[in-house]
Amino acid sequence: MDSNYGDETERGEASMIDQVIPVYNGAELLRTREQELLELAKKNSDLRIYIVDDGSEDEFAVASKMLVSHSRISVIYLSENKGRAVARNSGASAGEELTPVLSKDRAFTAKAIT
Repeated sequence: MDSNYGDETERGEASMIDQVIPVYNGAELLRTREQELLELAKKNSDLRIYIVDDGSEDEFAVASKMLVSHSRISVIYLSENKGRAVARNSGASAGEELTPVLSKDRAFTAKAIT
């Protein structure tokens, strides 16, 4: 990785950061953190967030509806629970750039991804 990490690419374009958050049965947590995620995406134009629902058995699909409307937040729904590693890899393969991974129980702050 060169000295332009997180600033600019060799072509002078701003780098994007793809953030992956694997989630299993996280509807209640998402409801409490939804505003944080939306604000984080609004404040960081170089950030894309991929939330991967690992076959949740709770109301995660319903809880995530508002997030899907943001242009830099994507929710990926796996049909069955396949484990954290598969969820992470599914999110990482959807992204295009740097892909840090956060657990669902971490605070979604700009500091968490820098």
